[in-house]
Formats: sequence, structure tokens, C-alpha cells
Amino acid sequence: MKHLSIKLRVTIWFTVLMAVLAVVAFCFIFYVGQNMVKASSKDKLIDFVDQNCNDVLYKNGALTFSDGFDYYKDGMYLSVYSLDKKLIRGKTPQGFDNSKVKFNSNETQTLKSGDKNWFIYDTTYYLDNYGNFWVRGIVNDVNEQSTFNTLIYLAAIVLPIIILIAALGGYIITKRAFKPVRQIAESANKINDGSDLSQRINLGEGKDEIYRLAKVFDNMFDRLEASFDNERRFTNDASHELRTPTSVIISQCEFALENAETMEEAREALYIVLEQAERISQLISELLAIARASKGTAQLNLDTVDIGELASIVSEQQQEQADARGITVMCSARPGLVTVGDQSMLMRIFINLISNAVKYGKDNGHVWVSVSESEAQNGEKHIICSVRDDGIGIAKENIDKIWERFYRVDQSRNAADDSTGLGLSMVKWMTEAHGGTITVQSEPGKGTEFILSLPEEM
Repeated sequence: MKHLSIKLRVTIWFTVLMAVLAVVAFCFIFYVGQNMVKASSKDKLIDFVDQNCNDVLYKNGALTFSDGFDYYKDGMYLSVYSLDKKLIRGKTPQGFDNSKVKFNSNETQTLKSGDKNWFIYDTTYYLDNYGNFWVRGIVNDVNEQSTFNTLIYLAAIVLPIIILIAALGGYIITKRAFKPVRQIAESANKINDGSDLSQRINLGEGKDEIYRLAKVFDNMFDRLEASFDNERRFTNDASHELRTPTSVIISQCEFALENAETMEEAREALYIVLEQAERISQLISELLAIARASKGTAQLNLDTVDIGELASIVSEQQQEQADARGITVMCSARPGLVTVGDQSMLMRIFINLISNAVKYGKDNGHVWVSVSESEAQNGEKHIICSVRDDGIGIAKENIDKIWERFYRVDQSRNAADDSTGLGLSMVKWMTEAHGGTITVQSEPGKGTEFILSLPEEM
């Protein structure tokens, strides 16, 4: 049975069940039919006897019978006996021996004679001036039995046909019901054999469980395709980011070995090598952090952190970088707003956001940093941090992409930019790791604002 397909197993089970039901139905019909045949014959016989008793009269010192008195009707025989069991008038079936059957008033008796079953009904009847006499009715159940045999014969033919139709119908219904499952398996095999994640089941709209399962599979394939695309793009971008500083390191080492004639020239080449090695180290560190975050193994060193104080410290530090372009970093932070988090990660969030604002701000522009408290919602308060600039801004179609790893809004700066392209991706992950959220609002040519929300420690 284990080697059979599900539709065959369901069909076999359904057929066996229908066969059992048919046998039970057949036995029920046989049992009930037999009893009904007997009851019907007996009831007819009793009615026949009772009706004819009213046609027996007493006149001129003897019993007389009216014209309505029937000795024989529809296979039923009627006879009248005196109280001492002597036949007065009537008929008995040929070959029927009355002597074998005792008279029992108002009782139905059964006599087996040859291959026939006879039902006998006796009753006593009283007439004025005459007294009691016996009336006996006899009938063979052959008519009703013939009808019953016909019913059994029809049942023996019809029930197997019903079982066959049920089995065939069950197989067809099961086959159609499992067609989507076959389609799901074929789509999965195509993806497995050809590594084509664009394959979809596409069963369309439906309300049963299989249609919902197919929809879940399609959604899963969508996520798998997006995940593989992201990983492929991530691998390509990481390779590209590592290739550039590695090429610089190799070229500087070759230059120092072959062309450096003074210690100053060798020192300058080593400085460039160190700078690129530090860039690689930073990239590797950020990649490792992202890998740990993806696996859920990154650990936070939790402590109580004053967000306003942290924002002020980072703003002062970043002013040095901003001075090179004449940008003013202004911080308005309410003190005493604390959260529980990893101080180094929270500091890194502000460093990335403020350095980004300076990098993409306009010359002699401004960067505004603010930290405030939100109104309580559902008994909880949040710390709202904002980093806003008046720089180049971000186009609407690029806003959702800035959280992707290695994505840069201004691709023309890639060569000269010393960033890894992982900053905002890291910011989003670190914010969510602290139970917070981050959003961005931007308009090209007018600037960008990042809004960070962190749970406040009450």
C-alpha cells in the first residue's frame, strides 16, 4: 500500500468503504424485506378473514352466507368450521392437511409444506341463536416473496454498479484534486534541475487548501529569488570593494620594491598600503557584523546610555570633518533621555548618519542634529533623533534602495569615496537590534532627514 500513489490509496479506501456500505445495505434490505413480506401476507390474511366473518348469517336454524362471502381471493383461502372442528363451508389449498394445524383463536401460525410457506389465521365468531364457530384463513406468501426476490435481484445488480460508479467518480475527483500537487512538484523540480528561481506554480485564485499551499510556495519562491539575487549582488559588490584596495596595495608594494630610492618614497608607499589595509579591515569588520546579524549571533553589550549626550559628543567629533567643507553641525539634544543599549553601536549609528550628512551636504551648508522625547503611546515613550542636512537629497525612486548593502546614491563618487557602502545597512540593522525604527525623508536639491526612534528607559 505504501508504494501506491495517494489518489489510488484514496480511491481504494473509498471503494472498500462503499462496498461495505453496500453489503450492509443489502443485508438490511434482505432482513427488513423478509419481515415486511411476512407482515404484509399476515395482515392481508387477517383483514380477509375479518371482512368475511360479517357475511356469515344464521337463518332458519342453519348458517347461511351472503353474496359477499369469498372462499378464495388473491391466493387466500377461507373456510368455516363448527365449534367441534367440522367443515361447514369453504376451500382449502390442494394438498393442505388441516389435521396438522390446531385451531388457535386470533393467532397466526406458519406451516412448511414442501417448498411453500403457509400462513394460517383462526378466529372464533359468535352469532345470536347459533353460538360460536371457527373461521380459518390460509395464504401462501408466494406473491409477496416473488416481489421480494425481484427487489433482491435488482439490489444485487444495482449496488455493484453504484460501487463501480463511486470508485470511478472518486478516482476522477481525487485525480483532479491532486493535479495542483503534481503542478507544484513539477515546478519545484524545474527549479531544482535548472536553478531557475523565476519558475512559479501560478494556480490562480482558489479557496481550498491546495490553492493556498500553492500561493504559499509562490511567495516562498519570490523570497528565495530575492534572497539569492541579494546574495549574488552582495558577493559581486564585496568582491568589487575588496579588489580596489587590494590592487592599490599590490601596486604600491611593487613600486616600493622596484622604484623607491629613498626612505621617504618607501614610507609614502607604506602609508598608502596602511590606508588601504585599514579600509579592507573596516570592510571585513562590517561584513562580519552583517553575517552575525543575519545568523542572529551578534551580541549587544547592554548598558544605560544617555542619547542626548551621545549625540552631542558625536556632533562635536564630526565638526572637524565638516569644517573642511565649511559645513556647520548644530546639535539640539535634550539631556537625560536614556535608553538601554550597546553604547558603541549607538555611537556608530550617529557617526554614520552625521558623516553621511556632511559627505552629501552642500559646501558652507548645515547639518542639524536633534534629540527629543515623543508623546507617550500605549504607556510607552520613545526618543526621537533627527539628522537633517541641506545637501543634494535623494531621488524618490532611490529612497528604498539606500538600505541595501554597497548601494550609493551618487555612483560617480565610488572611485574617490573611502566608505564601504555598508553604512546605512548597518545603521538599519543596529537600530532594529535596539528595538527601534529608522525612516528617511528627502527631496532632491533640498536635503535629507533621517528620523530615528528608540525606546526610552523609564
